[in-house]
Amino acid sequence: MIVRVTLLSGKEATLEVDPSWTINDLKQSAQMEMGLGLGKLMNDCGEVLPKTATISQAGVQDGETLTATVRPDALQLVASWQAFSVLRTDGSVVSWGNAAAGGDNRDVQDQLLDVKHVKATASAFAAIRGDGTVVAWGDPGAGGDCSSVFQQLREVTELQASTAAFAAIRSDGTVVTWGNPMSGGDSESVRDDLREVQSIQANFEAFAALRQDGSVVTWGNPNHGGDSRNVQDQLRDVQAIQATSCAFAAVLHSGSVVTWGTSHFGGHSGDVAKLLKRVKRIQANIAAFAAILDDGSVVCWGNSQFGGKSNSVQARLRDVKDIQSSEAAFAAILADGSLVTWGNPMCGGDSSSVFLSSRRVQEIQASGNDTMGAFAAVLEDGSVVTWGSPSCGGTVPSRIQPQLTDVAKIQATRAAFAALRADGHVVCWGDSACGGDSRALRGQLRNVKEIQATQDAFAAILVDGSVLSWGNDYNGGDSSYANSVFARCDLNKNGQIERDELQVLCEAMHQRIGLKLLDQIELGRRLGRFDVDFSGGLDSEEFVKLYKNLLQDAVGEVTAVPSEPQVTRSRSRSRPKAMPEALQQLPSDPRYIRAILTSEHLLRQQAFSTFMHLDLDQNGQLDRDELFGLCLALHKKLGVKLPDDVAVGLQLAKYDEDLSGGLDRNEFMKLYKQLLQECFASFTVTIGLFGSPVWAL
Repeated sequence: MIVRVTLLSGKEATLEVDPSWTINDLKQSAQMEMGLGLGKLMNDCGEVLPKTATISQAGVQDGETLTATVRPDALQLVASWQAFSVLRTDGSVVSWGNAAAGGDNRDVQDQLLDVKHVKATASAFAAIRGDGTVVAWGDPGAGGDCSSVFQQLREVTELQASTAAFAAIRSDGTVVTWGNPMSGGDSESVRDDLREVQSIQANFEAFAALRQDGSVVTWGNPNHGGDSRNVQDQLRDVQAIQATSCAFAAVLHSGSVVTWGTSHFGGHSGDVAKLLKRVKRIQANIAAFAAILDDGSVVCWGNSQFGGKSNSVQARLRDVKDIQSSEAAFAAILADGSLVTWGNPMCGGDSSSVFLSSRRVQEIQASGNDTMGAFAAVLEDGSVVTWGSPSCGGTVPSRIQPQLTDVAKIQATRAAFAALRADGHVVCWGDSACGGDSRALRGQLRNVKEIQATQDAFAAILVDGSVLSWGNDYNGGDSSYANSVFARCDLNKNGQIERDELQVLCEAMHQRIGLKLLDQIELGRRLGRFDVDFSGGLDSEEFVKLYKNLLQDAVGEVTAVPSEPQVTRSRSRSRPKAMPEALQQLPSDPRYIRAILTSEHLLRQQAFSTFMHLDLDQNGQLDRDELFGLCLALHKKLGVKLPDDVAVGLQLAKYDEDLSGGLDRNEFMKLYKQLLQECFASFTVTIGLFGSPVWAL
């Protein structure tokens, strides 16, 4: 049978179709014929045809003409740690995922017009509009609220982001910042120096601005590189800046390097200073740097467990063309296409199991965190090799391996990979909770042109401009359950959810999970907010976004639960003083503490950073004396009374799960989390881990 699909502009496509095709199949064919993305298909009565119905079920007749709406194409796909935002060709922005991480932009939706670029912190987004103004949404403590500097955000040309703050460069070379002050959201102390700025680099909690005259201005957490006064006289004629999580490295035009920030994270390069000559480029991971010299050799510094020392492979690091990194390891591609890796073996620092034969490496991508991770390399023949932790995608299942052919690009979450093939198909492997299983979208992941990732989910832009996502649903992934809810709510089976049907859903969610009942005005507002094509109802794609927002409303904000008071003191003894840097690792802003507690990645980063500062003998464990350093830092920063040996010993024994006599990083993270929970539980007085108050405001 023949069906015509026409646009209001008069453009049309004539298609030969089978009555057993679904309306969605028909739309896909029309999209390919017209070369643009389509929204809904309507018959001559103006009725929207349900996408899942067959052509015959929808009553479409041979020779009939259907009217289609045009859907704006996706132009840019941006990810925070737990949410996605898509910039469309019409200048609008659609967000989904964790609402606390920027997955809900409805409060600023009417301002998101003529958007040109979007940037993300860990849990917020900011958009530059065509007139040079800025709109922000997400966690206010991480840059999601720019109202305090709104009047200054004019003629903005570029945005940069740390984990919890934004920096905007204006056309006159000045800079405006907002967000968490300890992450660079407050630049008042260097405001007069922030002029003629041409670019900005950021690490987790600090910024470094490169000015046109080659000088550098820094601000943010002073311990993480926000204070560069000790090397300021050396920061002249700078051409590029690179960053680990807590340190910076500047390459001068002379080819030498200047470093500052936390020493254990690459902020001190004195041991290799004489070797850092004729540097061409620097790569960084969480806690180490690797510099490629003009002769193709490599110089490393920073934490040795993260690849800060390459002694074991130094002789092989010749004719290096490129270096990529996971969070705790490096992988170098040599001129002959071979691989050299070093760093944490569980993060991909050991590639001895990889057999390349004569195949050259074209591209490398990394998954994981700083304790576990993996690499995936695309070879010149389009095949893929992997190594590292199997739980992070370091091993490809036998049923998947044959599909990894003619691969053009790879993306990664923290525990999974997604490979985009030249034919537009996508192949996934790794942890299914992090996007390693896309079978729910089988048949739909085709004609893909781009993939992006949060920590736990993937999103793909298709050629027709539509977007599909999978992985952790709360963090932007799989929407299959929401689609099943749509089918149950579509009582009149017309392929749309209307106001009455939406009210039934809200009442059911109120009874089952405590969602606050919405009045008729709010129901209408929600319906209008997500009805992007103004059809008067929500199709399945529009409904998925609404349903996620209703779930997030029901969940509400996470609140910390105070732990039980611990046993108190008996006798005390003196201890050596902890390093001053440990003080800087303790967050003192309640909003920032809440952000840490609601983000596993941020909690891990903060806990491990503190751990490394306290691990004075660098043996990978905190013993009783080193744990006492944390108590000393709490005492100095928050006025906590110092505990005695018994109290410290009890906490060590409580969290020492492997009975090793000390706490490794994962064991310490659990103690650290309990500490922050007790701090956040009350802004007046909270009983602390060691039997004394740890918070008072």
